[in-house]
Amino acid sequence: LGSLADRLANLGYPSSLSYLIRIAAFAAIIQSPFVSTVVVVGSEMTDPMGCSGSRGAWVARTAFTVNRACLLLGSLGSTLFPCPRGIFALLGGVFTLAVLLISLCIFGVGRAAWTTHVGQTIYIICNAIVGSFESYLTSAAYRFVGEAKNVQRMKRHNATTFLSLLSGGGVCLMGFCAGIGVDEGFLHCVEVNV
Repeated sequence: LGSLADRLANLGYPSSLSYLIRIAAFAAIIQSPFVSTVVVVGSEMTDPMGCSGSRGAWVARTAFTVNRACLLLGSLGSTLFPCPRGIFALLGGVFTLAVLLISLCIFGVGRAAWTTHVGQTIYIICNAIVGSFESYLTSAAYRFVGEAKNVQRMKRHNATTFLSLLSGGGVCLMGFCAGIGVDEGFLHCVEVNV
């Protein structure tokens, strides 16, 4: 156990790599456990007939399918179309905006707008963005860290190890919290007042 504590204490890396790690870890922590767990709740909130309508079920299937398909495409896109660091930060901002919009839908903010065809389409597109950008950002962050010039090999190794630990631990914790939120009814669809 002492060796593990020593290794964790030595996970220092240059601050020039910290924004890469923060953006990629945030994307991983949000996409996998949070969005995947609550996509159905948000989809139900887009149904004009209420929580168990057929339109909400269609939005759920479509949003989940495009999210999962885009996970693969984002990772592949990171390899085929690498971006400069400035664009990486911009993609992180777009990812955050998509997560914010999904969260607004889940919590019923602007419910009437989400129940329109345009609102449902935006919800599906946001799920696609979150899926594709999460895998793109994570793959790109590992590449940027690995290719960092003027950074010692051990510091690059520390940065990727920290990213892996932060992402893995964060995914588990967020998944646990989101699962409890859905299971306990904190995150649920609220019926439309007709």
